[in-house]
Order: sequence, then C-alpha cells, then structure tokens
Amino acid sequence: MSETMSFRDFYWPRLPDQVEIKASRRVHALEQPYDGEVLQELGGKGREILGKGIFLGENARAVFNHLAELLQNPKGILSAPGWSVPIEAIFEELKLEGTPRPDRIAYSFHFIEILQSKSVEKPRETIIGKEGSLWVEAIRNHTTVDLLLEKNPWICRPDQLPIGKKLILF
Repeated sequence: MSETMSFRDFYWPRLPDQVEIKASRRVHALEQPYDGEVLQELGGKGREILGKGIFLGENARAVFNHLAELLQNPKGILSAPGWSVPIEAIFEELKLEGTPRPDRIAYSFHFIEILQSKSVEKPRETIIGKEGSLWVEAIRNHTTVDLLLEKNPWICRPDQLPIGKKLILF
C-alpha cells in the first residue's frame, strides 16, 4: 500500500487534510401506468474521490500550478494511502479555497474513477412476447418506454402490441 498520494507525475508534498470516496450505482425508476414503478439497476458508476488540503511553504503556488496544469489532460492513474491498487481516473475539478498567501494555498479537488467497460453484446431487436405491452418489453430489455417509442414509430397503442412482431431496442 502506498503512503503517498499521486496523480500521473504529481506527488502531493503533504497529504490532503480530508479525502472522501463516494461509491454509488445507477438506478432508474421506470413508471408503469396504473401499477406504480419498477426499479432498474443499471450497473456501477465510477467512484468519486473528493478532498481538501493546503500546500505550504515558499513553493506553494508552484505546486498548486503544477497540479492545475494536469487539468489540461485530465486522464491518469491516481493512487492514495490505504489503497492497495491505484485507479484510472479523470481529474474533474481543482478549486482554490479562500484567499491564497505566498506560503499557503488551500485547495479542493474532485476525481472520478474510469470504469473499464465490459463489452457485452446486447440484442438490437427482440420479438414481442405474449404480454403485448411496451412497458413489459421495456423492463424485460432494460430500456425505457420513451426509447422504444422513438425507435419504433409504428407503435400506436403501447398497451396492445402485436405478439411476435420485431421490436427495435436501439
């Protein structure tokens, strides 16, 4: 495990005073007419790494400027104390906090983890099942009714689909 924090070629001379790691998932509520809603779990999101700290010393401004330059090409490897494995991340934001002094600059930062995509071949179309309902097809195929209506302009009655007909998903 690392006892320093780094991003690409930048090493924090002093660890940030505060680091917060947020992990969450994508969830979508799909409303069904006359039947409430169904929650769809759409997979993980990259962790968010937020923090605050202070650069101290006569080179505080130069250290802050070096970190700020990394925003020009924001993708890189981020490592932090307590992590066994560094992550690939996007450097989303760097903020100057308060009034800077020549020997003291307070800052905050925000990184977002880049998740490696798992290429899963999804079907581009499906056959309408015996239920004959667009809402059921949306749930079954992990999409939304609006997207299905957009891709299938022939649909006049979303509650009465012809069984066995092809339905374009995306």
